[in-house]
Amino acid sequence: MRFHPNKAVSSLIPNAQPSDYLAYNSQLEGVPADLEIYDVYGLDAPTELGGVEHFMGTLKLDGQFTKSKWGD
Repeated sequence: MRFHPNKAVSSLIPNAQPSDYLAYNSQLEGVPADLEIYDVYGLDAPTELGGVEHFMGTLKLDGQFTKSKWGD
């Protein structure tokens, strides 16, 4: 299976390396609830046997990201 970021999230988190290594906490809190975050693809057979990749569905948030006081 291959998880490809959905176009809806491509601009939410910058590619630049932040100076604060915990910046991802606030970035994830800014992701809207119930957003489709990944498009999921799978092969119908191994590539060595001519397998073809097919779209299987999307991975969607069920709510919103939240952080604990422990930073996870």
